[in-house]
Amino acid sequence: MNDQTIRVLLVEDDPAETRLIRSLLAEVPSMHFIWERVEKLSVATDILRHEPFDLILLDLWLPDSQGLDTFSRLYPHAICLPIIILTNIKDELLALKAIQSGAQDYFVKGQGDGEFLGRALRHAIERKHTETALRVKIRELTVVAQQL
Repeated sequence: MNDQTIRVLLVEDDPAETRLIRSLLAEVPSMHFIWERVEKLSVATDILRHEPFDLILLDLWLPDSQGLDTFSRLYPHAICLPIIILTNIKDELLALKAIQSGAQDYFVKGQGDGEFLGRALRHAIERKHTETALRVKIRELTVVAQQL
């Protein structure tokens, strides 16, 4: 696979978890990451207005937001970006709700290796590109149908 550079916004308040995530993804030789880390949801929403990213890794438990509300508050600011939730909580119902709300994936930190996580990131980016392209096509077809 060709080398790929991915700009990641990591929304994580725990330095130890940040090191774990970065070390896991450092195991993926075909991917290079440019990291921006913020510790609060409010900072993440602000930075998304000014800087481009390919992907967001989001912890749901932050100093200024808790649980699925964290995702719900971030999503409108990043509707065209894949958001992958990384959390310490293994909760299948919460994971399903997150996916139904628009998250690309939900991972429990410390489960899986770097290759697994890297592949999931690549797939999330591709799925989001496809989703966005479909959204654009639907809009175009809606306009054409309204003109008939």
